[in-house]
Amino acid sequence: MTTATRDWTLTPEQLAQLWDRTGLDVLPYPVQVRRHGLTEAEAAVAGGRVRAGLRASGLLDRHGRPSPDLESALRLLAAPEAAVDSVWLNARGAGSPYRALAARTGRRAVLALQAPGPDQLTGGPITLRDISVSALVDAVVRGIPPAPPGRRPGGRWPEDRAEQARPFTDLVRAPRTRAGQFGVRVDRARGPVLSWFDVPGDGRYALVRTPRPGGAGWVAVHPADAPTLCRSLIEILDRTARG
Repeated sequence: MTTATRDWTLTPEQLAQLWDRTGLDVLPYPVQVRRHGLTEAEAAVAGGRVRAGLRASGLLDRHGRPSPDLESALRLLAAPEAAVDSVWLNARGAGSPYRALAARTGRRAVLALQAPGPDQLTGGPITLRDISVSALVDAVVRGIPPAPPGRRPGGRWPEDRAEQARPFTDLVRAPRTRAGQFGVRVDRARGPVLSWFDVPGDGRYALVRTPRPGGAGWVAVHPADAPTLCRSLIEILDRTARG
């Protein structure tokens, strides 16, 4: 079992530099780094400054390669066997969401946490850490603020008729203090998105849409706390792995 060994805290510019130097392609969802439009000369100066900071921190060697532990963590995030991601927002007008990605390959798992950035398309600083392979779901769920489960019972409806169901519309149109979603991936297959939202004076609810071959799927809304969300995500992971 892999346990936490160390944390790496990186600016978006440092992550982009390390990603490029490792020879990786597109950053994995939901990690967000805006590549600013710079002239070739400006990019060279900015890149040199970032590399100098990485070398001073011991994250790049004298040949410009990331440290082995960090490089393997980045490669794991780029192509995991299984992954759980999270994006959530406060309803108080924050334009940039909190982002998280937990990824596992073999007996190693890595968690990436990204703070909000200055705008919706720009993420903030990123923390990477090793986690237990058994904590893939729990590590991401613990990244959202705790809340009690909602007090209304929720329900399950055919997706094409849910908008005619008063209990469904009352819940999904209620005011929200926070909202977000979890996604899962097993190899290249993605599972259904598990959304959640907090209703002021009530509690937290989860919403999941389940497709059905050849017809309309189902939509379910139910009260949710951290254990409920973990169980739901584990079920989605298992179903996705089975195909």
